[in-house]
Amino acid sequence: MNGRTFSLSQARGHPVVLYFLAPTCATCAQGSQPLARVIQAARTAGAIALAIDVNSWDRPADLEAFVRAVGPPAASTLQWGIDPSGSMVSAYGIQTLESMVVISASGQVLTVSATPLSPAQLTALLRQASAGTSA
Repeated sequence: MNGRTFSLSQARGHPVVLYFLAPTCATCAQGSQPLARVIQAARTAGAIALAIDVNSWDRPADLEAFVRAVGPPAASTLQWGIDPSGSMVSAYGIQTLESMVVISASGQVLTVSATPLSPAQLTALLRQASAGTSA
């Protein structure tokens, strides 16, 4: 959203959660709040969460308006971006909005969920991701 490119290799050594959304998705705004709270609690372990707009045609202004509507804590806790080429959607086989991917600190994909993970599930996966173990 800020014009910079993010690469997962930059996050090596940190657990990462990818959350796939669209600014036109009403439930995506609601779903980002629990994710933000879990990430805030897991920050001490270095967890990173990326909220990724799957609409390749969206402009940063579209995503910025969505982020303002989402409000705190999600707006401040999550990193926001657009997948302009669809490469991330393709790489993880994402077919539904609110899909989540959890990647361990060692770079291993622990889960690809077609539905939002509950806070308890996400917390457990982040603990596992911090340890770098696999499911």
